[in-house]
Amino acid sequence: MDTKIPIETRLPALVNRVFAENLSGLAVTAMSGATVTLATGATAPAGGGFEIRRRDWCFQPGEDTDLVMRASVPTMTFTRVAASDRYYIRMYDGATPPNYSEFSAALFFNLPLA
Repeated sequence: MDTKIPIETRLPALVNRVFAENLSGLAVTAMSGATVTLATGATAPAGGGFEIRRRDWCFQPGEDTDLVMRASVPTMTFTRVAASDRYYIRMYDGATPPNYSEFSAALFFNLPLA
């Protein structure tokens, strides 16, 4: 059996995926019935920041109903909308289009609204 690839074979181009840093140091610093404050544990890249969404599969530039907020500061406070909340946070860089963290930091909690 021949294990060599014929020279005339066209292989797909390799994709060099670039990711922003994952937020492994993220911590909730305050939570009430109305708001959540978190510290990302990271500094935003130049031209980038942090994005909080209600779903984990739709990180992208632009506005939609799943976007909670974007910020370039490492400490963020946002308003809760339900007693059983779940939020996903990723960092993004200043590239066009932006490169996001490979994995989301996820927050799940169950606390009555104020």
